[in-house]
Amino acid sequence: IGIYLSQSPSNTIGGLVAGQGNVVSGNTNIGIYLVFAGSTGNAVQGNTIGLNAARLAAVPNGASGIEVCCGGNGATGNTLGGTAANAGNVIAGNTGHGIRVLEGTANTVQRNSIYDNGGLGIELGTDGITRNAEGLLAKARGLDEEGITTFTWTGFYAVPVKTLTGSIE
Repeated sequence: IGIYLSQSPSNTIGGLVAGQGNVVSGNTNIGIYLVFAGSTGNAVQGNTIGLNAARLAAVPNGASGIEVCCGGNGATGNTLGGTAANAGNVIAGNTGHGIRVLEGTANTVQRNSIYDNGGLGIELGTDGITRNAEGLLAKARGLDEEGITTFTWTGFYAVPVKTLTGSIE
């Protein structure tokens, strides 16, 4: 594991100013690991995870680039990326998922560049289901058929942009 926070609150891994970000690559397991309920209020920002410092070649971590996990209620209230300039992490080339959130609540994933990982870009939970617009729409349709009103909201930063049309009604 490259960087491991266990029951450790209010840390910043990386930063918003040029040069503050870390290169977290080439580890045999997870790149950055936030674990247990005490790991809350942490910010992971401006890092390069799974690539070389120039961001031109993969130097994979052996599992996920970033993982949030476990221990009762899991790590909560952490921010991976963010809306400020330079807050996003570049997460690519990892053997596993780009970001994996197994357990915890109120964790925010925003404006990261996630691509070319061996697993999913973002894995939520343990089911290994791709969380893409098509998958969300299929889930919403299934819940609607069971009489549960469902709304989906998605964001997408890939090019070309995928467009879904139609209604689940």
